[in-house]
Amino acid sequence: MDTLPDLDTFDIFRTADRTPDLDRIETALNRSEKIALGLTAKFPENQIFAAYLASTRRGLALLPEARAALSGDDRTRLDDIAAELAGLFTTQGKSDRLADWGLLPG
Repeated sequence: MDTLPDLDTFDIFRTADRTPDLDRIETALNRSEKIALGLTAKFPENQIFAAYLASTRRGLALLPEARAALSGDDRTRLDDIAAELAGLFTTQGKSDRLADWGLLPG
């Protein structure tokens, strides 16, 4: 698994033309949630799948706040949310997709 660079990498959130594609991030998280729901239904005792579902739902819960921060030009809060989402994607083994989702520069 890749390690995350320092948080200065999230400078893309401070540039209006490099804002994250929150719709693509939401689509990916919705897909992850469906997979996790299926796995937890099939293997209800598996704590790894339960944790995956919980972390996916935490990511989904952050998106309305991310959109509000973006529309309100609250770059500090957007940076905080970006760090949380990047951490979520890394723990789920999606660190190779961070740049594609607009969380890290490509």
